[in-house]
Amino acid sequence: MKKTLSLALVLILAVVMCVPAAAVTPVDGIEHCYYNYVCNKAVLPVVADGVVSDGEWDDAVELTINNDTIEDYGRWQSAGSTPASEFSFTYKMKWDEKNFYLLELRTDAHYVADFGDEDYTNAANPWFLDGTAFFFCDNEDPTTANRCDLKWYPYVKQCNDPSTYVGGTDAQGIYSQTSGADGYDFASTLKGDLVTFELVLPWEVIDDLGYLVSDIQEGTIFRFTPILMNYDTIDDYASFAGSYTQINFHDCINVEGEDAQGAENPEYWAALTLSPANYTAPAPETEAPATAAPVVDDAPAAPATPAAPATSDMGIIAAAAVLAVAAGAVLTLKKR
Repeated sequence: MKKTLSLALVLILAVVMCVPAAAVTPVDGIEHCYYNYVCNKAVLPVVADGVVSDGEWDDAVELTINNDTIEDYGRWQSAGSTPASEFSFTYKMKWDEKNFYLLELRTDAHYVADFGDEDYTNAANPWFLDGTAFFFCDNEDPTTANRCDLKWYPYVKQCNDPSTYVGGTDAQGIYSQTSGADGYDFASTLKGDLVTFELVLPWEVIDDLGYLVSDIQEGTIFRFTPILMNYDTIDDYASFAGSYTQINFHDCINVEGEDAQGAENPEYWAALTLSPANYTAPAPETEAPATAAPVVDDAPAAPATPAAPATSDMGIIAAAAVLAVAAGAVLTLKKR
């Protein structure tokens, strides 16, 4: 019996090991696309203060980018042989007719928050240190000329001086170090190894720069890919060597080969589809109804029931009874 079971287990394991690992599958209706981010319409308001308030982003879908997702959709560009495992990002995005809203949560064990003598003001080059380049393009015309770049250094001077850039490959763009001064709001905060960055970007800013083709409405599709940079020391500033590590989230090279790269070709980026709101507010907590006070009527009270004797009283009574019986027996004997 034991030999039969052992043979069965071996056969099961052999079959399981022969099953190929699940590969990423194309998104229906979107060419060269293997990931579609469902960008829900905003229900909850966002304040770009670098703080995730209770419920502020509960109406948005979460996208996590780390070692695992890179194996599926994109690739590492790294000076070292092994990318840093502590390097991870979480995104939440949503929209309405006025704004595009973005949350980035960056986890990194080694931030370079002090640029020393280097120029940290040029957010158009976030790959010089720990920065983000969020490439964004209308799917109606997914070409490099139509690419809008959202770039930011969120952590500068311990997140007290973040800088951003909205522009394109033609060097036309808006660089800002002051939230609200150039038409859009942003802020970042640092807590331990977590940087929280929030961006509220009016569609009008992108449209004025000439990078908006489609109407902002449900069903509109954009292509996007976060390019995420990491350095562990100021000594490697702008060197693309040493501790330099870069994530390309979705560029299809791992699934379609080197031809997918082109010139940072938007045709091969992930999709972002403007979708209806999908949020149900949690039910409010209900308090238990107050217990009504007992109703006291005017009926005469029932006669009190005599209390049962306590255990000690019962013992005394029993002892007295025994004595009485004994005394009766003595008297009877004397009479005889």
